[in-house]
Amino acid sequence: MGQIRQAVCWGCFYRDNMKPEEYVQEVKATGYVAIDFAPEQHYQMIRDAGLELSLAAGHQSLRDGMNKPENHGRIEDELLQSLETAQCFGIHNLCCFSGDRYFAIDDLRGTEICAEIMAKVAPVAEAQGVNLTMELLNSRVSHPGYMCDRTAWGVHMCKMVNSPRVKLLYDISTCRSWRAT
Repeated sequence: MGQIRQAVCWGCFYRDNMKPEEYVQEVKATGYVAIDFAPEQHYQMIRDAGLELSLAAGHQSLRDGMNKPENHGRIEDELLQSLETAQCFGIHNLCCFSGDRYFAIDDLRGTEICAEIMAKVAPVAEAQGVNLTMELLNSRVSHPGYMCDRTAWGVHMCKMVNSPRVKLLYDISTCRSWRAT
């Protein structure tokens, strides 16, 4: 793999006919250094194999996400719990999701709403050295309706939060079968 430290996403390549231990060993043998989005019950096994956990979900629901103020209590609790788990297992990045566009909210307001919850949790992330990464997804192909689908949107949100631990996440993926649920 050269000098680039690459991770593999659990859901893109793991198959039900594999044992998790076999998958982890194959990932390591292939030269990857980390696994993204592994199931939490396998975190210790992955760490014991000498691999890193490079990215975990910070909160639930890609589609029903941060852009709804009524979700902020739930998401704040989930992010704080995820930050504790990240500390235990050396996870440096938590993935956050804007949520889908919905009736009567424009993109600017959606950005502001997402920035509000990120700003509440950012000081904890800063203290723990964990990045809160807002994932940009393709709303035209694989994630119809997803709000954070343009770099300008994400950059604006990051600027509003103004934290060195709030960042954007871009995937480089060859996984054609993966779809958000």
